Amino acid sequence: AVAIEQRDRASAVRLAATLSGFWNIHGYLVEGRSVFEAVLALDGDAPLLALQQCENGLGIMLAELGEFDDAQNAFTRALELARELGDPVRVGTTLSNLGNLAQFRGDIPEARRLITAAIDSYAGAGQERNRVIATSNLGIVEFRDGDLAEADRVFRVALSLAREIHERREEAAALRWLARVQLDRVQLDLGAVDEARALLEDSIPATDEVGDRHGIADSLEIAAAVAAAAGSPLEAAQLLAAAEAVRASIGAHRPPETSDWYVRTRVRVEELAGADVFDTEYQLGLKLSPDEALGLVRRLGRPAPPQELPAIKAGG
Repeated sequence: AVAIEQRDRASAVRLAATLSGFWNIHGYLVEGRSVFEAVLALDGDAPLLALQQCENGLGIMLAELGEFDDAQNAFTRALELARELGDPVRVGTTLSNLGNLAQFRGDIPEARRLITAAIDSYAGAGQERNRVIATSNLGIVEFRDGDLAEADRVFRVALSLAREIHERREEAAALRWLARVQLDRVQLDLGAVDEARALLEDSIPATDEVGDRHGIADSLEIAAAVAAAAGSPLEAAQLLAAAEAVRASIGAHRPPETSDWYVRTRVRVEELAGADVFDTEYQLGLKLSPDEALGLVRRLGRPAPPQELPAIKAGG
């Protein structure tokens, strides 16, 4: 803030460039966007690398806030700067982000082309984290294209890579997507619900550990689908509402790559619960704290254990 007030563009850009990950993970999207826009609007010289990072960071904030046209413009500027720098890794990162936007628009071939190009740019040593993220992005493309077998394969590659480098946030994200894949297989494989539950359970400690509020909301929605599939629509309705409350608390929109899946899940929960009951349970869910909602997630729709029946006295 001091650098902005003093119109010191170089210092402001350098500082803002270091904060993109923090703002995104912890949900400070509006603050991040405001700062990026302020520092980029300053006059004066600034390091090219920091400018590129700020444009890319601004694109991420805008995309998370649902402002996709502005995000496209920011990522395009970031790509131009990355190419000016001659930095293939930053070119790859920006191509991956542009691929995500193409996927949001439903342009699956373009998304696959851009994200595959990004993965190819991460062949060198030290690029494992970028490779994990881009690989997960490719898995999302395959999921949205309806190829569950290929999506499962790609997400398992991403999961393995994430575990190799102890990248907990991306490990959790891959586990959640694998849970979604299993839930979409429920009609074909009755064991898929149990596997989805186990995958989601595995993801929760890492999500909690890094304080990923996007991940918490995502976990709640997946848990709602697990609960519905397990025959607990009331719990599912509460979990959907709790997820909505978490997203509202950070000003984030539901990512387009999960919107269709969410609509299918919500319609299913409403059908199982009935409209009036769903509305009642949904209102209860809006009042849950994130910790209370995660308590429901840890139960994941399991039925309560049967109560012990009282002993039957022998007749006299």
